[in-house]
This record gives sequence, structure tokens and C-alpha cells, in this order.
Amino acid sequence: MSHKQIKKKTSVVSWVFLGLLVILLGAAVYVVKSVLSDDSPRKKISITTVNLLKPPPPPQIKEKPPEPEPPKEIPKKEEIIAPGPKDESPTPQNKQDNTPAGNKLGLDTEGTAGSDAFGLVGNKGGRSITLGGSGGGGGLGQLSLLSKFGGYAHIAEAEIRKKVMKRLEEEGGMPKGRLEAVARIRLDRNGEVIECRIVGSSGNHNMDDAINQALDHMKISEPPPDGMPLKMDIKFSYQG
Repeated sequence: MSHKQIKKKTSVVSWVFLGLLVILLGAAVYVVKSVLSDDSPRKKISITTVNLLKPPPPPQIKEKPPEPEPPKEIPKKEEIIAPGPKDESPTPQNKQDNTPAGNKLGLDTEGTAGSDAFGLVGNKGGRSITLGGSGGGGGLGQLSLLSKFGGYAHIAEAEIRKKVMKRLEEEGGMPKGRLEAVARIRLDRNGEVIECRIVGSSGNHNMDDAINQALDHMKISEPPPDGMPLKMDIKFSYQG
């Protein structure tokens, strides 16, 4: 091979090598430019920190202190009285009572707390049970209604008082203040109350209801004696 051919071959190789170098350099420049001009958002890696806290202790339950015992109710004085007309003319004690018997039986009751000691006195300051009838005494003549029916009136009074007091206790106890009510009842011959209504309200709904409910169909332990009026007006007076 001549020197000229060798030189020509070397020149061709040099150009080929130079061309490859230019291509590689251009590719490198393209890659670098592409990387630097990439505007797409890069995904950020976020790290979440989880703090494990110790749970709070359970709330302390305080024991409720024992409630103080309610004060015991002191039995209150009960009165079953009714005002009656006063006889202003003085009457000697030794004067015989010749007044004809009427149609009313007078009772005056005085009791202390926890006691059932009630006295029966004719028209002493008033009547708590009034027996209403017709005929001015039913042919009893000079015989006083008090002496004939006083024993039964005492029994009826005690039983009615006990029944009404029991009903008041079931409804919450004695009302406060001084209250008076008048109930009208009618008995049958067996001593059962067949009619009851308030004819004089106490002004206290609970007391009036307690009296009505206590007397409704109540039965006296003994039947009324013959000749006694079966209609009664009963006055209740309470000091609460």
C-alpha cells in the first residue's frame, strides 16, 4: 500500500471518529438540557409522625355521702271543732234543762298529738258533727239527742278522724296553716257512707280531696241507732 493510500485511510478514520464524538456530545447536551428543563412537579415524600400517648387514667368516682335522715315529723295537734251560737244569757249550773230536744247533736273535741282522747260535751263552744233531720227530734220529747246518740257520734267521729288522717299522710302529710272544711255525708242503716260532698272548702285542694276520698263509701264499725238522723255535717279543723 502506498503512502498516499495510507494517509487517505487515516483521514477517513479521523473524520468518522470526529463525527461520532460530535454525535455523542450532542446527545449529552440534549440529555442535560432535558433534565434541567423538566418542569413536572416532583413527588415529595412526606413523613408522618405518630405520637403514642399514654391514655389518661379513668376518672375517679367519688362515693356519694350518705344522705342525712329526714327529720321525724312531730305529730301535730288535731282539732275537729265547729263554731256554734253562743248563749250570752247566763244559766245557773243547777238549773234543770227543760229545753225541747232539737235536731242537732253538738260535739266539742279536744285532742293532743298521738292521743285519741276526745270529749263529748253538748254545745261546748261549737259542734264538729251536726246531725240534720226533720221533725224536731223524731218524737224524743224532752230526751236530749246528745244523751241518746252521743255514744254513736263519738264512735263515728273517732273513725272518721282516723280515716282522714291516714289519707292525708298518704297524700304527703298535714297541710301547712290553719284549715277548715265542712263535709256533708249521708249514711245508710248499715253505717256506710252513701253520699259525701264538700259544702265548705278549706281552700286547699289536697285537703278537700283527702276528705272526699277518705269518706267515700266509708263504713262505720257500728250501724246507727234507730231514730238517729242519717245526714251529718262534719267540720274538720286542722292546725298544720
